[in-house]
Amino acid sequence: GKKVAPNVPFFRALGSFRFLRILSRNEGLRVIVRTLVVCIPEVANAAVLVALMFLTYGVLGVQLLGGKLVVCQAPSCPHESFCQLRQDCSNAGFEWVSLDRNFDNSASALLTLFEMATLEGWAEASMYPAIDAVDHE
Repeated sequence: GKKVAPNVPFFRALGSFRFLRILSRNEGLRVIVRTLVVCIPEVANAAVLVALMFLTYGVLGVQLLGGKLVVCQAPSCPHESFCQLRQDCSNAGFEWVSLDRNFDNSASALLTLFEMATLEGWAEASMYPAIDAVDHE
């Protein structure tokens, strides 16, 4: 008859359970894993608290800075004041665009707040535009 080849990926998948054998033999690892499992509810409580704080500041950011983090997409500005008003920008044939990080909606606000919390490029992307934010109408 016909030879049936062993299902090699299946056996490789079983190899991923090797850590259970190591866990059963090593008491120190068992204590660590048990401690991590016990800490999950406390970590979840802290995560919910942080999420509520982000949501609160996100709503505040949408109310205070919504629609204000915008720039005139001009290659060069003849005068600094020329690029500050939406009407002047559109009359010159340039486009008025929102910045990548803005507070125009809750999702963008949460992303911007996360970037600010991680301190990764937040000054250039969020702080300086927020300082310069005015009503551009």
